[in-house]
Amino acid sequence: MPVEDDDFRTLIRSVQNGSREAAERLCRDYQSHILRVVRRRLMKRMRVRYDSLDLVHDVWLSFFAQPPKHHRFDSPDALIAYLERMTKNKVAEATQHAWRAKHSPDREEYVEALEDCPSRPGRQPTPSQIVAAKDEFERMLVGRPLYQKRILTLLHQGLSHQEIADKLQTNTKTVQRLIRRLTVDSTTHE
Repeated sequence: MPVEDDDFRTLIRSVQNGSREAAERLCRDYQSHILRVVRRRLMKRMRVRYDSLDLVHDVWLSFFAQPPKHHRFDSPDALIAYLERMTKNKVAEATQHAWRAKHSPDREEYVEALEDCPSRPGRQPTPSQIVAAKDEFERMLVGRPLYQKRILTLLHQGLSHQEIADKLQTNTKTVQRLIRRLTVDSTTHE
């Protein structure tokens, strides 16, 4: 909330003289004006990238890092107008920075360059797919005999049918039969 004109001038003088308490009071009293401009000017899709309070802090950082020597703030309205212009500029800078980063030619990558890449985009499972697969695996183990759980766990670890049979001292046919049974069970439950 803006203070009375005499009190305002005293506050500005104290801020210019380096008073920490005066600077904190100035920020507290005028932050709402900056925040209002940020929220009005910052596009919704940019709010995902930029927190409104971060932009408010950027305005205050610029204000205190390079105090406006050529401006006289004779009234609260003059300070508010100055802070609002600074805020509009900060929001515009953030928008331009995001646009440049999105449209930068440095971000382009030719498909040929990805051909040799073992982890090409789109080939890795998403985090939700990983969680769903773990849940499905846990459901698959429920109610099964111990030997079936062991076979499924080893399959899950990537062992071949022969490796599983060797490890569990059983026949590969046993492993294949369980997999066939699971395949039939999964198709009948769908």
